Amino acid sequence: MIARIAALAALVAVPQAGFAQPSADARPSIEQRIKAVLDTNELERFFSIYGYQQDKSLYFENIELFVDKGAEAVFQNAEYRGKEGLARFWYGHWAHLTHNAFVPVDGLMNDHLLFQPVVTLAADGQSARLRGHGRGYITSYQGKIRVGQSTDGFTDKFVDEKGQQQSMGPLALVQDYIYEHSFVKENGAWKLKRWTLCIYATGKYGRGYADLPIPGIMGNEATAKHGERRKQDMDSETPERPHELYPENPVGPDEVLSAEQTGCFIAKNQVMARSAVVPFSFVNPVTGKAVTWKNR
Repeated sequence: MIARIAALAALVAVPQAGFAQPSADARPSIEQRIKAVLDTNELERFFSIYGYQQDKSLYFENIELFVDKGAEAVFQNAEYRGKEGLARFWYGHWAHLTHNAFVPVDGLMNDHLLFQPVVTLAADGQSARLRGHGRGYITSYQGKIRVGQSTDGFTDKFVDEKGQQQSMGPLALVQDYIYEHSFVKENGAWKLKRWTLCIYATGKYGRGYADLPIPGIMGNEATAKHGERRKQDMDSETPERPHELYPENPVGPDEVLSAEQTGCFIAKNQVMARSAVVPFSFVNPVTGKAVTWKNR
């Protein structure tokens, strides 16, 4: 593998006819090119591993992918800070799909197909950005969930307060995501610094995106404005409750950002109210200029 990468880097280093070549001093060395290829491969692999772990509700493992200090996660414009904030998000939001179990659960499919990663490495090779797409298939059946066991202070709550077994209820959704992540290298290992997810389209599995992205469709309030979350997601009885910040909401975010700040115009339980314009972390590969959202 290393030999193949070295051969590729050496080939790329050969001047190509018809293209202006930088001076020898300005060109990266073969060693630098090999390192960049290896780092890019490692970050793309990292991106995929996150998805596999998320599929199986391995929330502890995914939190371990972050730096110990200064970690951030932004989900649907709600920002969680630090490892403690990540725990509030992963356990407070994601774990409600499995009634706070951090293991695969019978009857639930929560698969994340991650693709189109674009890695942008910093010149010093110590930090990077990654833009990616995702497709989610979320399905659960009404089969009973097995009673779990308490571990490390977190309870696998498969039963309610009365001891009755819970059901996740029927659910069948297809979703499309935009990921925009920042990485740093710590002690030679890549770790997540800032994780961002925007769900920009959601549809029922049976109809896909055939439903119209308008208020009153697919559970969206008839009085909702474009980009608003469905009222159920703002209800105080749901685990997420993003309009209430921590500590008033024990699983709430540290801050709620506006869609204008992030470019994530949420399409929760509707197809696509507005186009998501999450800024690219990369430049146009030909012009070298940043992409701006401006019609010409």
